[in-house]
Amino acid sequence: MLMVTKAAGWTADDLDLLPDDGNRYEVVEGELFVTPSPLLPHQAVSGALHARLFDFVKTRRIGWAFAAPGDVHVNLKSRVLPDIFVVPRTTTRMPKSWKDAPTPILVVEILSDSTAMRDLGAKRKLYNRAGVAEYWIVDWEQRSVRVIRRGEPDIVTDERIEGRPAGTAESMVIDLPALFAEALDG
Repeated sequence: MLMVTKAAGWTADDLDLLPDDGNRYEVVEGELFVTPSPLLPHQAVSGALHARLFDFVKTRRIGWAFAAPGDVHVNLKSRVLPDIFVVPRTTTRMPKSWKDAPTPILVVEILSDSTAMRDLGAKRKLYNRAGVAEYWIVDWEQRSVRVIRRGEPDIVTDERIEGRPAGTAESMVIDLPALFAEALDG
């Protein structure tokens, strides 16, 4: 694929000028990334995890859970398309545009061969600088999740994710063997 590099770097608004060709385009701190459509197991895990998050945040009125495609506008030089993300409820109404949405309280990226370096490096730094409270990196091949919480050491688990989001007294628990079995084993 031929890709033209802009001397001054890419902006978030430049993404609106790119073709709708089936690829996913993101810009992180002025650098353009192009990613093909994800594999089926990636999408199966994404769907199963999104369903759990959607139910939890909706019933507790914490915010809104979204699955790709959906933009997270970080700054003028960064706009990304996480696999799953949760934006907090700051008003009673859902924002009308991605640009108006508040900073996510949770971002989930599911590793692919084409995105692993970016998810573990540039995006991790970007989400931290943007103030994202929690970032999960899901490795569907290893059936594990790296949980990154601001100000705490990383946790890598293949058993369960447990946490209590701000605004709720109830903990969220995700049984990872059950999630991966549902998504990958049929």
